[in-house]
Amino acid sequence: MDLIEHAARALAYERTSEDWDDLPPMLQECLKRDERTVLTALLDAAPDLDDPGEKLVGDDHSRSADSKDIISDGQTMTG
Repeated sequence: MDLIEHAARALAYERTSEDWDDLPPMLQECLKRDERTVLTALLDAAPDLDDPGEKLVGDDHSRSADSKDIISDGQTMTG
């Protein structure tokens, strides 16, 4: 199961309280599209996200991630 389907399953349960396999295929595809849209939007925003991330981890750079890390992860998640 890829990240998009995993996220779509979680969204489906949050919205409907039904098991993924009980949902109509058309609804499953719509939920996957919604998740892909959100993940793509996060990927597009990635260059602006490195500063807040740096503030969260403070001076411990061994745990920090820059925009390149975020972009790489986003590309892996969205295929």
